[in-house]
Amino acid sequence: KMQGDKSLAIQSYYAALRGMKVCYGDKHTNVSSLLSNFGTFLQDIKEYEKALEMYKEVLKIESLRLGFNHHEVMVTMLNMALLEKSRGRYDESIALYEEILNIQKKRGFDRIGEPTLSLIAVASSCLAEVQEIIGDINGAIESLQQAITVRSHSLVQSHPDVGDVLRKLGTLYYRNHK
Repeated sequence: KMQGDKSLAIQSYYAALRGMKVCYGDKHTNVSSLLSNFGTFLQDIKEYEKALEMYKEVLKIESLRLGFNHHEVMVTMLNMALLEKSRGRYDESIALYEEILNIQKKRGFDRIGEPTLSLIAVASSCLAEVQEIIGDINGAIESLQQAITVRSHSLVQSHPDVGDVLRKLGTLYYRNHK
Protein backbone atom coordinates (compact mmCIF):
# COMPACT_ATOMS: atom_id res chain seq x y z
CA LYS A 1 0.00 0.00 0.00
CA MET A 2 1.40 3.37 -1.00
CA GLN A 3 1.51 6.07 1.68
CA GLY A 4 -0.13 9.33 0.61
CA ASP A 5 1.74 12.61 0.55
CA LYS A 6 0.04 14.91 3.06
CA SER A 7 1.86 18.03 1.93
CA LEU A 8 0.85 17.51 -1.71
CA ALA A 9 -2.72 16.88 -0.65
CA ILE A 10 -2.74 20.09 1.42
CA GLN A 11 -1.22 22.06 -1.46
CA SER A 12 -3.92 20.69 -3.77
CA TYR A 13 -6.69 21.71 -1.39
CA TYR A 14 -5.25 25.23 -1.09
CA ALA A 15 -4.93 25.52 -4.88
CA ALA A 16 -8.53 24.34 -5.32
CA LEU A 17 -9.67 26.80 -2.68
CA ARG A 18 -7.88 29.73 -4.35
CA GLY A 19 -9.44 28.79 -7.68
CA MET A 20 -12.93 28.47 -6.21
CA LYS A 21 -12.67 31.83 -4.47
CA VAL A 22 -11.54 33.53 -7.68
CA CYS A 23 -14.30 31.87 -9.69
CA TYR A 24 -17.21 32.12 -7.22
CA GLY A 25 -16.19 34.62 -4.54
CA ASP A 26 -15.42 34.01 -0.86
CA LYS A 27 -18.99 33.31 0.30
CA HIS A 28 -20.25 30.82 -2.29
CA THR A 29 -21.75 27.41 -1.43
CA ASN A 30 -19.01 25.60 -3.35
CA VAL A 31 -16.35 27.43 -1.35
CA SER A 32 -17.93 26.49 1.99
CA SER A 33 -18.31 22.88 0.81
CA LEU A 34 -14.64 22.67 -0.17
CA LEU A 35 -13.61 24.29 3.12
CA SER A 36 -15.66 21.71 5.01
CA ASN A 37 -14.06 18.83 3.07
CA PHE A 38 -10.64 20.36 3.66
CA GLY A 39 -11.40 20.65 7.38
CA THR A 40 -12.41 16.99 7.52
CA PHE A 41 -9.20 15.99 5.72
CA LEU A 42 -7.10 18.08 8.11
CA GLN A 43 -8.90 16.54 11.06
CA ASP A 44 -8.20 13.05 9.68
CA ILE A 45 -4.47 13.80 9.51
CA LYS A 46 -4.58 15.35 13.00
CA GLU A 47 -3.94 18.93 11.88
CA TYR A 48 -6.52 20.07 14.40
CA GLU A 49 -5.78 23.81 14.51
CA LYS A 50 -5.94 24.14 10.73
CA ALA A 51 -9.11 22.01 10.63
CA LEU A 52 -10.74 24.26 13.21
CA GLU A 53 -9.81 27.32 11.11
CA MET A 54 -11.54 25.75 8.10
CA TYR A 55 -14.66 24.89 10.08
CA LYS A 56 -14.83 28.40 11.54
CA GLU A 57 -14.66 29.86 8.05
CA VAL A 58 -17.42 27.48 6.90
CA LEU A 59 -19.51 28.50 9.91
CA LYS A 60 -19.08 32.18 9.06
CA ILE A 61 -20.07 31.67 5.41
CA GLU A 62 -23.04 29.43 6.18
CA SER A 63 -24.33 31.65 8.99
CA LEU A 64 -24.31 34.69 6.72
CA ARG A 65 -25.80 32.84 3.78
CA LEU A 66 -28.32 30.57 5.50
CA GLY A 67 -28.92 31.96 8.98
CA PHE A 68 -27.46 30.68 12.22
CA ASN A 69 -30.15 28.08 12.93
CA HIS A 70 -29.99 26.37 9.52
CA HIS A 71 -29.34 22.62 9.34
CA GLU A 72 -26.02 23.06 7.44
CA VAL A 73 -24.76 25.42 10.16
CA MET A 74 -25.64 22.80 12.77
CA VAL A 75 -23.70 20.14 10.82
CA THR A 76 -20.63 22.39 10.81
CA MET A 77 -21.00 22.98 14.55
CA LEU A 78 -21.28 19.21 15.02
CA ASN A 79 -18.04 18.75 13.05
CA MET A 80 -16.38 21.34 15.29
CA ALA A 81 -17.65 19.58 18.43
CA LEU A 82 -16.32 16.23 17.19
CA LEU A 83 -12.98 17.89 16.45
CA GLU A 84 -12.77 19.34 19.95
CA LYS A 85 -13.62 15.92 21.41
CA SER A 86 -10.80 14.39 19.32
CA ARG A 87 -8.43 16.94 20.81
CA GLY A 88 -9.53 16.17 24.36
CA ARG A 89 -11.04 19.64 24.70
CA TYR A 90 -14.20 18.40 26.32
CA ASP A 91 -15.51 21.72 27.65
CA GLU A 92 -15.40 23.22 24.15
CA SER A 93 -17.02 20.11 22.71
CA ILE A 94 -19.84 20.17 25.27
CA ALA A 95 -20.43 23.88 24.69
CA LEU A 96 -20.88 23.30 20.96
CA TYR A 97 -23.21 20.32 21.43
CA GLU A 98 -25.29 22.30 23.92
CA GLU A 99 -25.44 25.28 21.56
CA ILE A 100 -26.76 23.05 18.77
CA LEU A 101 -29.40 21.60 21.08
CA ASN A 102 -30.42 24.98 22.52
CA ILE A 103 -30.88 26.50 19.07
CA GLN A 104 -33.07 23.60 18.04
CA LYS A 105 -35.10 23.68 21.28
CA LYS A 106 -35.96 27.32 20.59
CA ARG A 107 -37.26 26.34 17.16
CA GLY A 108 -39.36 23.51 18.56
CA PHE A 109 -39.10 19.89 17.47
CA ASP A 110 -42.48 19.99 15.73
CA ARG A 111 -41.32 22.64 13.26
CA ILE A 112 -38.19 20.93 11.98
CA GLY A 113 -37.69 18.16 9.45
CA GLU A 114 -36.18 14.70 9.73
CA PRO A 115 -32.59 15.67 8.76
CA THR A 116 -32.47 18.14 11.64
CA LEU A 117 -34.14 15.70 14.04
CA SER A 118 -31.43 13.18 13.14
CA LEU A 119 -28.78 15.82 13.81
CA ILE A 120 -30.29 16.57 17.22
CA ALA A 121 -30.26 12.87 18.09
CA VAL A 122 -26.64 12.56 16.96
CA ALA A 123 -25.63 15.69 18.91
CA SER A 124 -27.37 14.33 22.03
CA SER A 125 -25.64 10.95 21.68
CA CYS A 126 -22.24 12.55 21.09
CA LEU A 127 -22.77 14.89 24.04
CA ALA A 128 -23.50 11.82 26.17
CA GLU A 129 -20.18 10.26 25.11
CA VAL A 130 -18.26 13.35 26.23
CA GLN A 131 -20.26 13.61 29.45
CA GLU A 132 -19.40 9.99 30.23
CA ILE A 133 -15.70 10.65 29.55
CA ILE A 134 -15.64 13.52 32.05
CA GLY A 135 -17.62 11.51 34.61
CA ASP A 136 -20.99 13.27 34.28
CA ILE A 137 -22.96 10.02 34.16
CA ASN A 138 -26.31 11.61 35.04
CA GLY A 139 -25.81 14.16 32.25
CA ALA A 140 -24.93 11.35 29.83
CA ILE A 141 -28.06 9.42 30.76
CA GLU A 142 -30.19 12.55 30.32
CA SER A 143 -28.60 13.24 26.90
CA LEU A 144 -29.24 9.68 25.72
CA GLN A 145 -32.83 9.86 26.95
CA GLN A 146 -33.22 13.06 24.89
CA ALA A 147 -31.77 11.26 21.85
CA ILE A 148 -34.32 8.47 22.34
CA THR A 149 -37.17 10.99 22.63
CA VAL A 150 -36.09 12.77 19.45
CA ARG A 151 -35.53 9.53 17.56
CA SER A 152 -38.89 8.13 18.68
CA HIS A 153 -40.55 11.37 17.55
CA SER A 154 -39.53 10.77 13.95
CA LEU A 155 -38.99 7.00 13.73
CA VAL A 156 -40.80 3.87 14.82
CA GLN A 157 -39.60 2.35 18.08
CA SER A 158 -38.21 -0.69 16.22
CA HIS A 159 -35.93 1.44 13.97
CA PRO A 160 -32.22 0.51 14.25
CA ASP A 161 -31.26 4.10 15.18
CA VAL A 162 -33.60 4.00 18.18
CA GLY A 163 -32.18 0.59 19.09
CA ASP A 164 -28.62 1.91 18.88
CA VAL A 165 -29.33 4.73 21.33
CA LEU A 166 -31.14 2.31 23.66
CA ARG A 167 -28.09 0.00 23.50
CA LYS A 168 -25.81 2.91 24.44
CA LEU A 169 -28.10 3.79 27.35
CA GLY A 170 -28.16 0.18 28.54
CA THR A 171 -24.38 -0.03 28.37
CA LEU A 172 -24.05 3.21 30.32
CA TYR A 173 -26.44 1.93 33.02
CA TYR A 174 -24.54 -1.35 33.24
CA ARG A 175 -21.07 0.20 33.48
CA ASN A 176 -22.00 2.85 36.00
CA HIS A 177 -24.78 1.50 38.18
CA LYS A 178 -23.42 -1.83 39.39
